[in-house]
Amino acid sequence: MLIVQSFWPGVKHKDNIDKVIKHATLSHKFIRKHNFRSLLYTHKDLAFKFEHIPYDEVRYFDEKDFKDIYKPFWSAGKLIAASKVNEPFYHVDFDLFMFKDKILEIEKEPFMCLHSEPWLNPKFYETDQEFLEEHFPFLANDERVHSYNFGIFGGQDFLAITETFTEILEFSKTHHKALKEVSEIYNAKYKKLNGSNIDWDTAVRLEQVLSSSLIRFKIQLEEVPTWIPKQNIKNIPHVYEEFKKLGIFHLWCNVVKKNFELAFGEDLFLKMLESYYLYDKQ
Repeated sequence: MLIVQSFWPGVKHKDNIDKVIKHATLSHKFIRKHNFRSLLYTHKDLAFKFEHIPYDEVRYFDEKDFKDIYKPFWSAGKLIAASKVNEPFYHVDFDLFMFKDKILEIEKEPFMCLHSEPWLNPKFYETDQEFLEEHFPFLANDERVHSYNFGIFGGQDFLAITETFTEILEFSKTHHKALKEVSEIYNAKYKKLNGSNIDWDTAVRLEQVLSSSLIRFKIQLEEVPTWIPKQNIKNIPHVYEEFKKLGIFHLWCNVVKKNFELAFGEDLFLKMLESYYLYDKQ
């Protein structure tokens, strides 16, 4: 199975590259441990940062692919990389560490991602009703439209996956106003409920909500398959309980990231992950 990783600094990681490289180095060690083929997509000017990581292949983004991308869509690089793959694959984020080889158990699935997101309230299909009715009417009344964590995503039906990502990327380039408006509506409701704003709204909507829904629709899946079933997702601690069962660790939540950094320091925490799991000491 081909494992794809990608890095486009965008607006989110431009001042945080060294931390990204640390995560990438350890994440790739687990990929190599399980004998997967590895492919990195990155910015040509940043390739030297990854030289010490033994990827089987490195490809460079074409900067033309990012022309006109809606700026808050900071995860666009991930979708661009995946849209160029021409064989079954799984994309693995740098901050996801596969202690056990679990991809082999699900590699025959046409499409799969990690888990549904437990905290989104109000649900996207309620917040985005007018947006969906105008731009994706076949999803407007579908309560299965939800956000799915793309820390790992992929599967056998790479054509449906790559075609969908191409559609989403083009949508991002041509619908800036609509994306800005729906994000403002969502953020206002979120702030009213939670007392704070969020900055990942647009990327989540395009990457995790619309992409997963369109892929499900395209290949006629009843639900989006996930490693952690929806009924097991109650809150963040439950997610990490399931990660332990799966044999993976994903630094997907800012609260968790900050807690680990405060408790151990980032370097020590990564060393702990490597020493405890890389050599089968669990």
